[in-house]
Amino acid sequence: MLKERLSALWKAREDRARSHVGHLIERLGLTAAPIPLAPIASVCRVQRVVFRPMLGSGATVPTDTGFTMYVNCKSEDVNDWDARFNDQSDQGRFLPNRARFTVAHEIAHTLFYDWSASVGTSLVPIRHHKALNSLERTCNRVAGSLLLPEHLLWQEISELRTFEADQLVGVARKFRVSLETLILRLDSLPYLPNSDSGVALAAGCGPNLMITRKTASGRIAPLLRLAEGASLPTFLASDPRLLVNGGSVRSISLSPRSTSGSTEKYVVTFARVGTTARPRFLIAAELRA
Repeated sequence: MLKERLSALWKAREDRARSHVGHLIERLGLTAAPIPLAPIASVCRVQRVVFRPMLGSGATVPTDTGFTMYVNCKSEDVNDWDARFNDQSDQGRFLPNRARFTVAHEIAHTLFYDWSASVGTSLVPIRHHKALNSLERTCNRVAGSLLLPEHLLWQEISELRTFEADQLVGVARKFRVSLETLILRLDSLPYLPNSDSGVALAAGCGPNLMITRKTASGRIAPLLRLAEGASLPTFLASDPRLLVNGGSVRSISLSPRSTSGSTEKYVVTFARVGTTARPRFLIAAELRA
């Protein structure tokens, strides 16, 4: 019972933050992708954004009158990123995808403060690491809503009869987000234009790949693992055990392979038969040895 109450509480917090993001985007008249981040940060009382090398990806520190935001950046990129963020023609639109997500995530943190008094007060008491983890996951999802507003995203996908991998790669590029961010954002939409289609991100290095699925509670559960020496595209296209909500995969398309270090990434799209349940997207999780 306590777990259910906490889950409902976090959902209510997330819904309020998402709604606030939607109102901000409408109020600022942001009608085209990629979404500029500087004006949203300013409205959310972020008075200074500091790009600098740091251990984590980012942090937001409350001050007497607002926030100072810190974003991880290599020393040689500090001046460039700072100039982009403060340039009126850019405003953070064309920062690297990872930096854009970090800024959006830190903006999300500011939405969990109350400024009705003379100083900001956190609305989320952090007394346990589980509460901190819940806050971080919530801010990740709110960041997805900020970077991929539903009305703009829907304009891109509403005409698609099926999800094709190359088309989704193009959508991610247009919004300047990673494929992971796009796929998780699609999963959060209340419905999709084609209920028989699904999409996944596969990322792996050699045999260190496990195909996973999202359970009803949102957790990632193992489904099957890539055999050593197997080809990832062949594996995804032919393995008869690959199921989605109990329905078998009818067809699969793959995006051109992209690499990040030694990790291969593919967008996988598929049509399904044998199920009437709303699609829950597969996510492929990389396993480290």
